[in-house]
Amino acid sequence: QGTCTPSVCPANSFGFPACTCNPGYTGTLTWNYVTQTYSGSCTPLACPANAVGAPACACAAGYRGTLAWQAGTQTYSGSCQLVPCPAFSSASGTNCTCNGGYYGLYVWNPAIQNYTGACVAGVPCPAGSTGTNTAVGCTCSI
Repeated sequence: QGTCTPSVCPANSFGFPACTCNPGYTGTLTWNYVTQTYSGSCTPLACPANAVGAPACACAAGYRGTLAWQAGTQTYSGSCQLVPCPAFSSASGTNCTCNGGYYGLYVWNPAIQNYTGACVAGVPCPAGSTGTNTAVGCTCSI
């Protein structure tokens, strides 16, 4: 008398008995009735351009867009587009740094896929005070 042992899907797949690769993974799985095992494998797919975090890809810092896994083709649809730095700032890594004469900072906020912060113009300190400008700080001399 024989016994039946339940099979499980191979690594990075789901849906027994018709196993398919998990989202973010690509490959072909075939059931072998003779050996009672699956052949094939599921390997992580690289993220599209300007995206990170395989197998759960999302737009990288400084990029905005929507990515969606397409199970039928085992690919991502959508894209990630560069978000320009706001006014009075320029790119510095994944943040935007205020241009000369402006003070503050913009930082990337992944929740809203945009920069938050501000760059304000520095107005010279008034007469009778010390300091560089009002954005950095002025101190009364009196």
